[in-house]
Order: sequence, then C-alpha cells, then structure tokens
Amino acid sequence: VRGVTEAHALIDRLVDVAAGDAERAAALTARANAALMAADHPAGIAAAAEAGRHAASLDDPWLRFEAERLRAVGLAQAGRTTEALTLIEPWRARIDAGANHEQRGRFWADYAYVLNGARRLRDTAFALQQASALAQDAGDLAELATLTSNLATVRGNLGELPEALSLARRALGLQAQLGATDGPEGAVVATYVGLYCAMSGQYREALEHFDAAIDCFARDGQTMWQAVAGNHKAL
Repeated sequence: VRGVTEAHALIDRLVDVAAGDAERAAALTARANAALMAADHPAGIAAAAEAGRHAASLDDPWLRFEAERLRAVGLAQAGRTTEALTLIEPWRARIDAGANHEQRGRFWADYAYVLNGARRLRDTAFALQQASALAQDAGDLAELATLTSNLATVRGNLGELPEALSLARRALGLQAQLGATDGPEGAVVATYVGLYCAMSGQYREALEHFDAAIDCFARDGQTMWQAVAGNHKAL
C-alpha cells in the first residue's frame, strides 16, 4: 500500500532481529517478495535462495515452500522459465494433499505467473481462476484485485479484448473498495486499465490512467514499470 521502499526498510529491521532459522527464513522470504514486486529479480532470487537454505534445516516443509515459490517467480521474471517450472510444479501434489487455504492460494497465483512466463496462456488462465476463487473465499480484496488484473492481461494476450477490459475495470473497482492506495500494485492495475482502454479507442481515459501510474512509479523508483506505462502512453 505504501510502496516498496518503505517495505524494504521494515524488512531490513526484521532480518537484523531474526532469531533462529525459522524467523530468518520468514524475514528473507518477505525480502524476496518485496524485491520481486519491484521486478528486482536478482535480489529476489538471492533472498529466496537464502530463505530456502534456512528453511531446509527445519521440520516444517511450508517454510521451504514459501521460499521456493518465490524463487520460482524470480526465475520466471529472469526468463528462466524451465528452471522455475522445475522448482514449483512438484509442489502441486503436496498442495492438493494437505495445504491450507492460504498456501493453496499462493501456489496457484505463483504457478500462474510461471506458466505465463512459459507462454502456456490457457493453463495460466486456469491457474488464475483457481487462485481468484480462493482469494474470493478468503475475502482478500487486495489479492483478488491483483489476480483479476493478471487474468485481464492473459485474456488480452489471447485476443479476448472485451473480457480483458471488463476484468481490468473490475480489478480497479476492487482497488477502490480497499480505499486509497498509492503503492505500485495499484499503479500496475491502472496501467492495464489504461492499456485496454487505449486498445478499445477510449484514449482520454487511457491517458488519465497512464499519467497516474507513471507518477506513482516515478515516486517509488520503479523504473521498469515506469518504462512499461510510459511506452503504452507513447503508443
């Protein structure tokens, strides 16, 4: 909600005060998550790998799952989708057998991300639908907004423009239900609403969304997303 920079500052303090492998694994997992949200995949992969090393010494397999799912996302961001699939796909059987609601949601969301990187788009849409249903059941509007935005992107890449725009608008509506947010997740949603508005010929609204998103990304130092939104605005 308040941006990656502030999150990193808090996480650095958590890493400093962590006592034992379990707390250190959890803090490093948070570091990986924040880095990947900012598309900093080298830092995200490194933090997730370190978290996994701490988790490996513990009896709880789910701490290792948290580290490995994020490492898979980082590898997918880096274009190393074969490695990412090798890391995350073996967890599906364990997820089906005994994961809790939250773990299932995280698996399907991250599996969708990796599948999208591998350009398995219909499999991606299925995974996002599974994750969305779990987020809906949990009443997690923030996660549902992100997943709905991601599904909009997949539908757009499949050439299903009216559904893509409808989903993007729904994602923006879910963000509004959360209240005012000025972090990068909300700006990502605005970017994709702008994209599908532009593709539908609704240029005035598209420019409004792009300008708001670019301002947010510039403030938070999200140069990759600044470039994405700026390129769409130029087009």
